[in-house]
Amino acid sequence: GGQRDPAEHLIAQLQDVDAEVRYNALAALVELEGEHVDAALAGAVDDADPHVRTVALTALGSRGPAAAAHLSRITPALNDAERSVRLTAALAVQRIAPRDERSQEILTRALRDGEGGVFLEVAELGSDAGWAVPTLKKLLRHREIKIRHLAAHTLGQLGPTAADAESALKEAAKYDPEEEVRLRATEALEAITSRSME
Repeated sequence: GGQRDPAEHLIAQLQDVDAEVRYNALAALVELEGEHVDAALAGAVDDADPHVRTVALTALGSRGPAAAAHLSRITPALNDAERSVRLTAALAVQRIAPRDERSQEILTRALRDGEGGVFLEVAELGSDAGWAVPTLKKLLRHREIKIRHLAAHTLGQLGPTAADAESALKEAAKYDPEEEVRLRATEALEAITSRSME
């Protein structure tokens, strides 16, 4: 007969009783393209296993605005019982619909809690992460060194989008008691100003 679609077999496996089988099928599906693949990923957002839900959400998020049709399946995950799933859902929604305020709130809270991974993910959102700048600016004065460091680094990654944080960064570059933070703030300032001159 004709070519069998490799996705079909994997999509069928998403109904397996064994979470590991579902997880592996999903991990393989992520590599494939197609509307039926995305629909299967969206279906897996409701999976009983949090790891499966996380992979499905990450995959849909990586499709960006192309996955907009599946937002209604993704947004309920912002209320997931598992915190890691809620964060993954919030990042996915941000990549698909950058103006979504509910996901911004969840991520803002995670930044305030000093979740390192979230700082890096927000930095990757680039110019869509302007909403995070006021929070990052405040975190430059956090009592924990690690958080000040992450905040300065993330602002630098956002470049000109973080222009509002310029004076706060200048202050950190001059007065922060930690050399690491001062360096990071100085680098961030360069990233913000040099790239906006181009």
